[in-house]
Amino acid sequence: MTMNSYDLYGLASGDLEELRPLIEKLLGVKFVAHESSYYDGGYYRTGPVGEENFVLMRNFKDEEGIHHEPFADVEILFYANRTSKPEQIESILKSSALKFRLLSRKQL
Repeated sequence: MTMNSYDLYGLASGDLEELRPLIEKLLGVKFVAHESSYYDGGYYRTGPVGEENFVLMRNFKDEEGIHHEPFADVEILFYANRTSKPEQIESILKSSALKFRLLSRKQL
């Protein structure tokens, strides 16, 4: 049985509109824009929830604090959800000029 990985990557700074096409090209995916009051505005996602999908969003601050407080130094978050190829994605993201940092990995 293949284990699925839930990875979270971060960038110290960046612009979602500039990052989206770069990540699409690196991973061969297409993001779809979404709006959410919970996520303090817009974010991008590929694929449906429950299958492999990627999410690109800001590490926003709301009245309760920063979304991912342990990573307050990170402005941009990138989630690789339910992926069976975490090492491949990590290699692509870390070797790119974007310099993503792996923040956490959970394997289920």
